[in-house]
Order: sequence, then structure tokens, then C-alpha cells
Amino acid sequence: MRFFDTFINRYTLSIEIELVTALHIGVGNQSISPLDSDNAIMRMPDGNAVIPGASLKGVFRSNLEAILRMSGLHVCDSTNSTCGSSSRDSSNEKLYKDIEQSCEVCSLFGSQSISSHIYISDAIRRGEPGESFTSTRDGVMIRRDTENAAGGRKYDFEVVNPGTVFAGEILLENVDDYQVGYVLMILDLVNQGFIRLGGKKSAGLGRVNMSFSIQKIDKKSILKESGAIELSEQEIANLKLAARNHIAEVIV
Repeated sequence: MRFFDTFINRYTLSIEIELVTALHIGVGNQSISPLDSDNAIMRMPDGNAVIPGASLKGVFRSNLEAILRMSGLHVCDSTNSTCGSSSRDSSNEKLYKDIEQSCEVCSLFGSQSISSHIYISDAIRRGEPGESFTSTRDGVMIRRDTENAAGGRKYDFEVVNPGTVFAGEILLENVDDYQVGYVLMILDLVNQGFIRLGGKKSAGLGRVNMSFSIQKIDKKSILKESGAIELSEQEIANLKLAARNHIAEVIV
């Protein structure tokens, strides 16, 4: 695991999220206005739609946890992580040792005691401020015994319409190739439809396509290219391969 005292590298993924189906990321509470939806979407202060970076990070983290557990690797419980906090010894030597022994996921996404090596911004809807981009859908609670609609249990919820595009950014700092490959693996699963975003997924919502470009800054690019370089398709494929090879090596 790499630390932050010395700059090693930085990867920036510029991502566009295009909705294939409608998306619902709700605010979690009902409006007091009878004219508003029972469950509105999350918005910026200016009224524009947003996919919170925390929500995106949760999607990437939880699915990486599942993949690594499937592969037989130890992954701690992110809701009760002990990575990096097993010792009361505050010496640098012991602290570094504890961090280096952290699980694969906490080493990348961080924990209560470890700084994250990945930062995911809010994804903001692209488009004109005044244009319509939402619609309201009706729902009803079904009784489990009769499979009929429960009386007085009708509700509605707001969704962002298919075709809407959001833009955001993923930053990885001082990481190994395989860790970038982990992120790219999740992006592939999203684009293949195996991972969806937001709520109401069982009702068909949340299918998206994520397109991206990757720029890298490291010692070589700074000295020879005077800045970031954009990775080629082959270089991106090599990062994915590094992730698969790392999992295979750890399992063995």
C-alpha cells in the first residue's frame, strides 16, 4: 500500500453517465406541499439534478467488496471496519504496519482510520436550466396475502428521464495499477447492466452507461510531457489485466 508523503501518481477519470432507464435517487422524506411528489429526487440548490458522489462511491465500494469476497479474498465489514485501528500504539512504525495490513477495499476506499485513495465528485446533470428532465410515476403498496392493492397506500415518486446525461470525475492518487483496474472493472459491470444506480432498481430503474477518459500524471509525464497524458485503449486494458492478475496472485 502506498502513502501520501511522496507524490507517485494521479489518475483522473472524466465520466459521463447517460441514463438508459429512468433514475430515482430520492431525498428520503415526503414534501409538505400537496403539489409536490411524495418522494422527490435529489437536486442542487439551483434545482438541477445531481447524483451524489457519496452514492457513487458506495456503489463502487460495495460491488468491489462483493467481487473480492466471491474470489475468496478477505474483506472487512465496511460498516464496522477495524482496518488500521487494531493497535493502541501510535508510533509511526506500528501505524504503517497496521495500514499495510488493511483489507483490499479499505486500502483503496479508506476507513475510519485510513485516508481514501479515491475521490468521486457529484455528477451534475448536463443541460439548460429551464428544460424539463423529470417525470412523476405512480406506485401502490401490494398486500402480501391477497396480492391486491392495499387501500390508501398509493404514492408517487419523481424520476430523472432516460437519455439525461450527468458529468462527474473520479480521482485516484498514489495507487497501484491493479487498484485503477478495480475501478475499471466496476465501470464495465455498470455498462453491461449488472450494476444499477439509485432506488427502485427492482422496478427497472437505474440502468446507465458510463463513458470515460483517463488522464495520468506521474514522474515521467511531469518531466517529459509537462503534465497529464491521456491513456490509450491498450493502456486501459492493461490496467484491467493488472486487477485480474492481482486477484489471481492473492488467491494462490
